[in-house]
Amino acid sequence: MGITSGASLGVAFVILGGLQATSLLGNLGIISAGIIGAMLVLLLLLSVSAFVSNPVTLLVLGLMFSYFISAIVNVLFLWANLDDTRQYVLWSLGSFDGISGQGILILVSSVLLLTLFSVLLIKPLNALVLGTEYAASSGVNIKKTRWLVISVTGILAAVVTVYCGPVSFIGVAVPQMIRLITKTKNHAFQIPAVLILGSLLGLLSDLIVRISGNSLPLNTVTALVGAPVIIYTIIRLNKRVA
Repeated sequence: MGITSGASLGVAFVILGGLQATSLLGNLGIISAGIIGAMLVLLLLLSVSAFVSNPVTLLVLGLMFSYFISAIVNVLFLWANLDDTRQYVLWSLGSFDGISGQGILILVSSVLLLTLFSVLLIKPLNALVLGTEYAASSGVNIKKTRWLVISVTGILAAVVTVYCGPVSFIGVAVPQMIRLITKTKNHAFQIPAVLILGSLLGLLSDLIVRISGNSLPLNTVTALVGAPVIIYTIIRLNKRVA
């Protein structure tokens, strides 16, 4: 839905815009830029979603936002020097390799902390599955819950994107695969299942990259698995709305 594209734009401003060499914060500056970019896209989607009832239309809008952001990144390419351009291209292919010890500590700490927040959201999410009216009657603050979900999602996507590049499809495809396999909407089961299957799929994709001698980009491998799932999901959603 454009979240990782927003994070990519933030990183592009730092790397291609020449801010990395002058930034006193170093990697923290890149992380902050990625989070800000992701949250801006999320806020934009949240604003648009108030006028859109069809989930397929919202997915298409997210795709359009991604194309628009890609156009801005292409403009930044024209201003960047060759070294910065090469660095950004390698980052944009996605990789689990080359993260420093300090980077791993920040990445793991952020993911664990925000995963705990996700667990705390299980009850209101299960209530929302039954409808907003039911959730409101159960004492769930709809507006607050939506903002918490969006904030946790955006920051998680941004942090992972900053360190590993825009690894596409895993975050969208895996939850849909879990729903297709288990036929359950209980988030107490879905969240742990998504963590496990997403980790296994990410490790399997990385293994394929290493077996190929790093000739295959990580994004290519994950797209081969994730894209068919997303296409099937959009077709199913369209049939449901129709």
